Amino acid sequence: MSMLAKVTNTAPNLPSRVVLYAAEKWGKSSFAAYAPRPIFLMTAGETGLLSLIESRKVPAVDHFPEDFQTWQGLVNAVRALRDEKHDFQTLVLDTGNGAENLAADAVCFDKFGGDWSDFNAYGRGIDLTAPDWAKFLALLDEVRIQKRMGILILHHAKVKSFSDPAGKQWDQWRPEAREKLWGLTHKWSDCILFGGWQVTVSKDEKATGEERYIRSGTSGAVVAGNRYGLPDTIKSPAGAANLWRSFAEALKKAKTPAAA
Repeated sequence: MSMLAKVTNTAPNLPSRVVLYAAEKWGKSSFAAYAPRPIFLMTAGETGLLSLIESRKVPAVDHFPEDFQTWQGLVNAVRALRDEKHDFQTLVLDTGNGAENLAADAVCFDKFGGDWSDFNAYGRGIDLTAPDWAKFLALLDEVRIQKRMGILILHHAKVKSFSDPAGKQWDQWRPEAREKLWGLTHKWSDCILFGGWQVTVSKDEKATGEERYIRSGTSGAVVAGNRYGLPDTIKSPAGAANLWRSFAEALKKAKTPAAA
């Protein structure tokens, strides 16, 4: 078969690569717990899921028994999900910035003898970490393709001043991440979602209620966006299960080809 004979105008129907970031206690892990048949990979110290399971705030969610303390341990777990037989449908990485730290720790130890001042000097350490992070994202893609698993990366959030080239400056919600590594994740992901709170304020400027929402459209106030044409904002009745359902329905609708 000639090379041109292989040309196509269709795309494989693969699960999505999603990044969700939000402030502390917004409910990132609770939201992810309602993804289709999830398995959680918790990075060092990110064990909030265990408290949620213990208090029965979420269903009994499958997870590796301990939070990963090393980069190689995390990589090995992802490889196991790629290579071994299982019926999980969603890989949840909790959190992406925790995984970045493990990658940086490994490079600092291997290349700089554990000296963080040398690692940080002139950005040398993060330059050496970036190829490892790119390989990790490629490994997640292999899981996605070979096992047909959705990938959901949870991130903490931070507020950072954004300077417009036109001269204006304002505060912006962004994922808490190392900029060079986040640049790779940003390009890799299909959906970047921001989880926020919409506060209802009375006439006397007192908060009378608040509602969780997901921002999936580009905005100057938050880093977000997607490749599917999702609604800019996704809301639902109270509860993580309802919010996941609303997101999943919006995603399914956006990915369904329009009738001719």
